[in-house]
Amino acid sequence: MRSNAAPTIDLSLTSTNEEQSFTRDPGSVSYSGEAAACMAAEKFCPMIEAFYEKDRQLAELEARLEESEERARHLGDLAKLGEMSAVIAHEIRNPLTGISATAEVLLDDIAPEDPRHESVSIILDEIQRLEKIVRNLLDFARNRKPFITRVDLREEIEHVLASVSHLASQHDVTISGSCADDLEDAAADAELVRQVFLNIALNAVQAMPHGGELAVKLYSDADGRGRCLRTAFIDTGCGISKEIMEKIFDPFFTTKTGGAGLGLAVSKKIIEAQRGSITVESRPGGGSIFIVTLPAADATDSASGKNGQ
Repeated sequence: MRSNAAPTIDLSLTSTNEEQSFTRDPGSVSYSGEAAACMAAEKFCPMIEAFYEKDRQLAELEARLEESEERARHLGDLAKLGEMSAVIAHEIRNPLTGISATAEVLLDDIAPEDPRHESVSIILDEIQRLEKIVRNLLDFARNRKPFITRVDLREEIEHVLASVSHLASQHDVTISGSCADDLEDAAADAELVRQVFLNIALNAVQAMPHGGELAVKLYSDADGRGRCLRTAFIDTGCGISKEIMEKIFDPFFTTKTGGAGLGLAVSKKIIEAQRGSITVESRPGGGSIFIVTLPAADATDSASGKNGQ
């Protein structure tokens, strides 16, 4: 009788290197030598590699889309927050002006040795703090378009460091700066840039209550959009934890007692409106580095002159 079992097939392939074989039995197929190499997935079907690459690219695109959608939602929330902040700031500003004027009149009528003199002085100090918060709210809310000119960032830095030198001496903080002699101008709004530099410098000094060093370095560089100028504020302060780092540019987030949490949010908005960026490098106990990047002014720039002159 004929057996129903499938026959074993032994197909030998010869080459100059070694004998190759293909064996098939009722339950399996196996390859050896060059036959196995030829039948490997990456060689037998290169479409598999292409499939995996497309799958990886699709996953990246989905992640970017999700990130973009989250950013869009965040911007929408910020827009609503800005509108609300503007209304609140305007409502607070008028009564603050009246309170401040009244307190100043009272202070003038009270002798310095009178215990009430100190109390009224505290009222005036707190009013000034509230007025600063209101200004920050308005800065955050308004969509001011930068007036772009050719700006000498070295001049702006010198002005800012002179402004914070008194506070730095009170905190026993040493300030140093460096930049190239032939540094090119930036394409920026001088007034707004000075505001950002001042905020970052003040934050750095306040991060070193027991003394330290603030080094400011200005240098030319290049990014994906062309020539740029980077201003690095390097302090030896307490540093920033990873958890806080993720929130420092969020409006109303602050670790300072009595702070409004708007300084860095406003600064980021100002610099990005000038096609720039602010990045931070820090670790707890290791100090922080804030880098402000601004585009360089081209030689063919249509600006009417340095610093708008």
